[in-house]
Amino acid sequence: MKKYLTLTLLTALAATPVFAQEFSFSGELKTGFYWENTQEVDQETVEYVRLHNNDDAGGQQGRFRLNMQFDKENAGAKVRFEVSSWPVSNIQPIWPYAFVFANFWEEQIKVSAGKLGDSPWAAGGPERWDELDTIVGIRMELKPAFAPGLNAGFVLNNFNEGLSIAANQVKLGDILQETVIGVSYVHDYFALRFAFRGDSALDSDPNRMDEGSRLLYRVEERALDKILPGAQIWANGYFEGLDTPDRGALYYNWIYFQYAPETFTAQIRLGLDSGSERQQIIHVRPSFYYHLFDKLLSVGASFSLCQNLEDYTNAPPYVYWRIQPQVRLNLSNVYFALVYQYEDSFKSTKDTNTKTHWINLRLVYTF
Repeated sequence: MKKYLTLTLLTALAATPVFAQEFSFSGELKTGFYWENTQEVDQETVEYVRLHNNDDAGGQQGRFRLNMQFDKENAGAKVRFEVSSWPVSNIQPIWPYAFVFANFWEEQIKVSAGKLGDSPWAAGGPERWDELDTIVGIRMELKPAFAPGLNAGFVLNNFNEGLSIAANQVKLGDILQETVIGVSYVHDYFALRFAFRGDSALDSDPNRMDEGSRLLYRVEERALDKILPGAQIWANGYFEGLDTPDRGALYYNWIYFQYAPETFTAQIRLGLDSGSERQQIIHVRPSFYYHLFDKLLSVGASFSLCQNLEDYTNAPPYVYWRIQPQVRLNLSNVYFALVYQYEDSFKSTKDTNTKTHWINLRLVYTF
């Protein structure tokens, strides 16, 4: 109840003239109508209908997200509130991040503390949205005036898994091993982000494949757009378990090619998943959307192919392939999209084929 009273109070304060310049809000509502038909080999067809938006909106009826920021002089706070289930009896709000920050030395130093998020060193999507500093901690960023565009820093944070010893036995060196180091740099012709998170042996779990140090990156070129407006190439990646090769380090890499003039958006995404004890999997995802009536209406489709590169007995011909046509109506800060997808997939062998059809009528409102 206190959480809802706090949210109500913040909303009321934002509506008053005194606080009008100190509070800012943004957010979104995603929901929709979903139908699915699945046919597994040698199984009866399964069909169901529900309220749902399957475009990054949680697993229930939809998602309401509210981002709040408070600024006063050189300090402030950022909070993200989310609800992804509509029935009142089942509402379970979460707080992906809630932290305070302060700027010093002519904004060349920024210190944040709390449940961190909104990282300046995140992978940035669209396939990988990973952040390494997403738990309770203290983040320090250095943005020197002599190097415009540079942001370098570190995060002192908590353990990200359960401890193998009592909390009162943890030493300074143990928790310092969980530190995140991050760097980002933005230039007129390129941009990059890099983050590395160490891992202490105290919170390791031999049953988890993703234990160990983690690393992510994002690189962008920004020169091509000056020659061919609307063209862009970028890449991002996320690595897990770098110092635990005996359990299998995992690597995820994506590269994106996009050409988006006024009348259409064409994109190709290429991905590679691999690891020392993992099959190599490639992803190919081309898409094309044509924009009509000054982008009031967008019509197009995407195609996805996921292929396992390892050949073994009874290996399936592919992991899956999908075709996904879409019609989208854009009305200012609201859009409606009608999306259909057909998927043909295999779980692990060529005898486990599944065919799936779904239709999703999506409603998305942003503010």
